[in-house]
Amino acid sequence: NSQHLQKVPLARLQEVFLTLGRKSVETIEVLRILGPFPNIRNTLTGRAKIVNANDVAAATTSSSTIRIVYDRMVDGLGKEISAGKSINERTIDLDVLHASELAIVCRPSTLDSPNEDDPLANQGSSLLVLFAEPDLNAQLEMLRVA
Repeated sequence: NSQHLQKVPLARLQEVFLTLGRKSVETIEVLRILGPFPNIRNTLTGRAKIVNANDVAAATTSSSTIRIVYDRMVDGLGKEISAGKSINERTIDLDVLHASELAIVCRPSTLDSPNEDDPLANQGSSLLVLFAEPDLNAQLEMLRVA
């Protein structure tokens, strides 16, 4: 999987594209391997939902939380890997700090560290900024993983 490939000395995460639907999510990771090797595309899919404050025990802010659950991956070789059991699914909670048609600003949920109220702590290193990509297919072609 991509975590394994990122441990390869000459591999690095080049781009991440996140597509959120009403109840679904698709994430495309593009990994670049240094040298005369092609880029690798991993596609992770699953479900997404807005988690209300009753579901998030330590919710201390007025921001919304998106819960993403990945249950399937297609690796760079086209091999489909399914979680099979819920214990193998990967769950990520993201606190949404800002959302517009152009960008979403979020950070990993502060469930584990409810005292971290300042999103700009540590120079904003925990922030994730997602920009709208008007032509995903063109970007994937440019990265040679279409």
